[in-house]
Amino acid sequence: KKTIFEFPFIDVNEKFNTIKIQSGEWKLDRNLIIPENYTLFINEGTKIDLINSSSIISKSNIIASGSRESPIIISSSDKSGQGIFISESKKKSILNFVNFVNLNSINNEKTPIQLTGAVTFYKTAVDISNSRFIKSLSEDALNIIRSEFRLTDIFVDSSYSDSIDIDFSNGDISNVSIINSGNDGLDFSGSSSHIENFYANSIGDKGLSVGEDSDIKLSNGRINNCNYGVVSKDLSNLEIVNLNLNNCKIGLAAYQKKPEYGPGTISATKVKLNNVNKISFVDINSNIFYDTILSETDNSDLQVN
Repeated sequence: KKTIFEFPFIDVNEKFNTIKIQSGEWKLDRNLIIPENYTLFINEGTKIDLINSSSIISKSNIIASGSRESPIIISSSDKSGQGIFISESKKKSILNFVNFVNLNSINNEKTPIQLTGAVTFYKTAVDISNSRFIKSLSEDALNIIRSEFRLTDIFVDSSYSDSIDIDFSNGDISNVSIINSGNDGLDFSGSSSHIENFYANSIGDKGLSVGEDSDIKLSNGRINNCNYGVVSKDLSNLEIVNLNLNNCKIGLAAYQKKPEYGPGTISATKVKLNNVNKISFVDINSNIFYDTILSETDNSDLQVN
């Protein structure tokens, strides 16, 4: 059921198939449901407060055009807001200077949809730039599933669990910073991506996790204060050029976790470690290849196949 005509601050143009949220500060106390074949426009400075477990659910793309001086803010003052879900749109969504704050995922009796991401894109294309994901209350702050994507200049802070989760998707990532993540920082499954300039600090488990037959290239990374710096598992391949790891329990890990897959592989160049308890963990069939690791750590337990 579409609800685009229920809100006085939403303008619908049936001739051009556009939906515009008027500039201003608005509360959504029920779901905004957008059918396919529209485009939703949100202008700079607009503030949307998702309350009463409401969410934005769209079969159409979003063009959210904030600015550095006047970002778009989508938040939940009562911490019940269940985020944004864009699915199967034929047109690309573009988000620039958008801040997402205090959002949870769609997961209640009001809708048959059950998600793990506070912001989720499914079977569509999306570019997100100059945007922030703050204090997400869901399993994933951002979840991209079976989609083409580009993430540029992204900051994620204080996620309850994982910060960015990419599943069976392809795209590029540049200039992403993640801090204070409850579980993993950047997590891939079945995906392909080139990451350039990645920073992670105070991560509950893995700074960068690559799994389920993913192919990931990382250029220029710095990962501090986590259990595992980087992990490649379950038939995944992780290529690294220039990585600094600081204050981690294990620096690099390659292993098989799921029986239906196989071993993991890491190929690393120019890795520097400081205060890393154990340089690497590798199971019997997995591999870590590297040219030089500069470390202040005793590497007597280094295990590389």
